[in-house]
Amino acid sequence: MQKYLIDSAIIIDCLRQDKPILEFIESLTSRKETAFLISSITTAELFSGKSAQNKRTQKILSDLLSAFEEIAVDRDIAILAGKFRCKYQSSLSDAIIASTAYFNKATLISRDKIFLKIKEIKTKIL
Repeated sequence: MQKYLIDSAIIIDCLRQDKPILEFIESLTSRKETAFLISSITTAELFSGKSAQNKRTQKILSDLLSAFEEIAVDRDIAILAGKFRCKYQSSLSDAIIASTAYFNKATLISRDKIFLKIKEIKTKIL
């Protein structure tokens, strides 16, 4: 099974109806044996934005996120995230997301080029 970990910027672009992003995600969903994952950190990032403070947006986000398997941060993810943060000077949230992709053997889909530095994971930058 092919797994994809989706970063918050990609989800925001989907909500904004970004056509190239939507087409790319559609191309992935048409494949058999595909799983879409998000980190619990991504959920926190999405709900921390100003636009996510109204009930309508919260409902839309909740509905959209229900289509993903959410991966919680456990000790292994946290330890590797600390190592990634130190090695690559990334933000803690980016290190946690990269570590989540690593432990779930998922390709990380993002707009953030910082992830290309992390050689331990497979990344697709859109």
